[in-house]
Amino acid sequence: MLSVGCKDDDQNSNGTNPTAQLDANLFGKWSHGDPNEPGYVLWHFKSDATLRQSLNGYEYNWLWCIEDGKIKMYVKGGVPRYQIYRIEGNLLYLWSDYIDDWGVPLTKEE
Repeated sequence: MLSVGCKDDDQNSNGTNPTAQLDANLFGKWSHGDPNEPGYVLWHFKSDATLRQSLNGYEYNWLWCIEDGKIKMYVKGGVPRYQIYRIEGNLLYLWSDYIDDWGVPLTKEE
């Protein structure tokens, strides 16, 4: 894990955070489903602390870091969202409060 903190007020002019604590194991694209079918999910974690999320045809752009062992996703001036996660090999599991269990895993793309 790369580390130095997760301070919202320590951002570059482009909105990225050069001192964010990041989990290098998350870097890259994680997906579930067929990109040409409804229900496709993609999370693209970048080493510059940005995250692109595609859910059912909608795109979301976040800043991200690891805080208290959870993925913190946020936009400047917004309310952060925290996501419990675990990685097993090439699978990323995200905790779902809705089902009170781990959701369907995302597979790391090569």
